[in-house]
Amino acid sequence: MEINFEGMDFEDILANAVLSEEDASAFYSEIAKRLPEGITKNKFNFLSEQEKSHKKIMESLYLEIFGTKEIKKPKRRFAFECSEKTIKELGEVSTLIEVIEIAMGCEKKAEITYRYLMKKSNKGYVKNTFRYIAETEHSHYVALKTEYSYLTDIGKEPEKYSRTLNLLNIVFKF
Repeated sequence: MEINFEGMDFEDILANAVLSEEDASAFYSEIAKRLPEGITKNKFNFLSEQEKSHKKIMESLYLEIFGTKEIKKPKRRFAFECSEKTIKELGEVSTLIEVIEIAMGCEKKAEITYRYLMKKSNKGYVKNTFRYIAETEHSHYVALKTEYSYLTDIGKEPEKYSRTLNLLNIVFKF
């Protein structure tokens, strides 16, 4: 998986990161609203809050690096799958597995973006901040991958897992 950063300067990429964190938070929040109370809903609410905190951190870095709170509109937006458009497209027919696949792609792209920003940074604390956020995005990916693996296993033999699904209140459609 790659992101084309060609023709984008550091400020454009950081502005994209801020916007992407906002999109991801809204995406996870919307998914959580559609799920019944339970472990999976809690996971998506947690991810939404994490992305909000990442946005605040990126806004703070932006202010410190560029001297303004106003995030400039990037010349080009690299679109992650976690966006308002995607939320509208999910509709009623999407399965939780499909949603998790989208979310995993977003987390992987976020990790790639922060690692790229880390390499381009020349200040130690900025580099360290990007590294921390990249590692956090990776942990989100791993958490989602675990959920994905479990749900795909269940899909092969749903009758074997029916009591577990009821206990954990996991649904396939939402």
